Amino acid sequence: RGSRGIAWAAQSPRATSQKSDCSPEIASRAPLPALCTKRQHCHFAARCPDKVLSLTVVGTPPPKWDRMGAKAADSIAELEKIGVEAWAKKNMGKRLGSNFPAEGVEYWTKLMGQTAVSTMVSFSETIPYTDITGDLPRIRCPTLVLMTEGSALGSVEATRAWQVTIPNSELRVLPGDSYHVAATDAERCARETREFILKHRKAAQKP
Repeated sequence: RGSRGIAWAAQSPRATSQKSDCSPEIASRAPLPALCTKRQHCHFAARCPDKVLSLTVVGTPPPKWDRMGAKAADSIAELEKIGVEAWAKKNMGKRLGSNFPAEGVEYWTKLMGQTAVSTMVSFSETIPYTDITGDLPRIRCPTLVLMTEGSALGSVEATRAWQVTIPNSELRVLPGDSYHVAATDAERCARETREFILKHRKAAQKP
């Protein structure tokens, strides 16, 4: 529970997919999921394989993530002390990388800063620490993993180590050092995703 007593447990990957009961409405959402909701998407794909035709995860953390050594209590204390915008500004360099335009950095900082501290606290206590390691081998649909070569979330080697546990998956490494690559390289991510989907669609149509 967060500072306003809001329970986030229902938003965990396991609870989300149980609640949705593999509904097609959930399956059709967010073709390029955001940083932590990738966990929900991976879990859904593992639990409801007949509902997911393909999966793309962009700039995702490891399936069992320690938030680069940060403890939940420390992150929460910092958020409550300095506020979301200051916290976002502090971390934006790794998020958006070294080549993102300054006006874009300011935009994302202001955008994230609109989030209530209570929301960030509640989220930070649970979602980022969810372990989906056991879900990965159960994903049956073609899966594309996109990352940058200098991502702060993990090296190419470390990412490949968990990516290969997903059957029928590919890892594509883009130039750069951001980890929110769906924001910094949106057109490239969309193009890679489209090509991946079309390739597997054509393969599925062959007699």
